[in-house]
Amino acid sequence: MMGPKQEAQAALFYEFSLEDHVPQGHLLRSIDRFVDLRSIRAHLADFYSYTGRQSIDPELLIRMLLVGSCFGIRSERRLCEEVHLNLAYRWFCRLDLTDRLPNHSTFSKDRHGRFRESDLLRHVFETTVARCMEEGLVGDQGFAVDASLISADVQKQNSSNPEDWAARDTDPTTAPRAVREDLGTAGIGTLGPDTTDGRTINWAFVTDLMAQVEDAGAPMQSLAFLSNPKVKAKLLSTPKFPGGDSAILSTSGSDLAIAGHRAAFRSLVPSNFMLVAGTNLLALIFGAWSELMIGQWGGIDVIVDDKTESDRGNVRITAHSEWDIAVPKATILRCYH
Repeated sequence: MMGPKQEAQAALFYEFSLEDHVPQGHLLRSIDRFVDLRSIRAHLADFYSYTGRQSIDPELLIRMLLVGSCFGIRSERRLCEEVHLNLAYRWFCRLDLTDRLPNHSTFSKDRHGRFRESDLLRHVFETTVARCMEEGLVGDQGFAVDASLISADVQKQNSSNPEDWAARDTDPTTAPRAVREDLGTAGIGTLGPDTTDGRTINWAFVTDLMAQVEDAGAPMQSLAFLSNPKVKAKLLSTPKFPGGDSAILSTSGSDLAIAGHRAAFRSLVPSNFMLVAGTNLLALIFGAWSELMIGQWGGIDVIVDDKTESDRGNVRITAHSEWDIAVPKATILRCYH
């Protein structure tokens, strides 16, 4: 026979355990076994005051961001709502049923405040890469990228000619953060300048650059050169040996190579490096690119501005995304100025 109608009746006491309601095969259980964020609090200790109101646990914020990344929740406002409602998310974030969640604005404030000042996301990224290397999950055999193509519905009169892109010089004040911070820093070994103008590009210094990287044990199959169009022109016009006909940079159709290694030239590589002994220096980078770890934090924030150019009937759309780069071995990539 038909049972009674289900009615919600509030009980005076509840006996409830989140642990019992998260399936053993749930994705977050598999991730939680390997997530170790114990170093976060020590890393951020100097960026918090010893007095005043207690802050939100930074580990909670990172765990919530991991949930958003794993389940495609790009909006931080929606992320807070989903963690509030989903028992598995609460379990992963170490939240009980009655624990309150941080306001969605906390993520933005910490991302542009303490997290950026302390370089916390880089710390998490590098510790994760180190853990993967210890577990044998990271190798040097190849690099795979999965992406989707999305048609852009924008006005053609606002577009720029791709042929003009290569002619632009990168301003170090507006260059991507990865370019500003990773080129010529401690994570990438450098060959210092010989004079106030930097080293003179010649075959001897190029071979010295290759020897240092190869001696560091870099994987041979992924070695390649990277620089900008100014260096490309110099390498095409500089012979390997005085009076010789063979240039440092060889061409075969559309393929470019130096000593048998592939070479690429992009205007995003700055042409105005500054060192102790010189300014406006160029860089020739050689290394094992399979050793380079690239990670994206969160999704892509798209801002639609329909006010700035409204008198022309245009809408300005900008996209913002946080990326990070880590070099597992300090001697794998080297710059040549």
